[in-house]
Amino acid sequence: MGDRGIAHWNVSYREPASGGRVELDGILLIDFDPEGQCTGHREWYDRHEYPA
Repeated sequence: MGDRGIAHWNVSYREPASGGRVELDGILLIDFDPEGQCTGHREWYDRHEYPA
């Protein structure tokens, strides 16, 4: 079996059309085989929108 990588990420940006703010908070889980090739990719995130 290979290795597993886990990352926590977040981003915040403004929607061009409305000017509202969007925040994303997520977890990324990637499995690698012994040669370092990705064999699995899973991602979960939560999205919050705030009006302008």
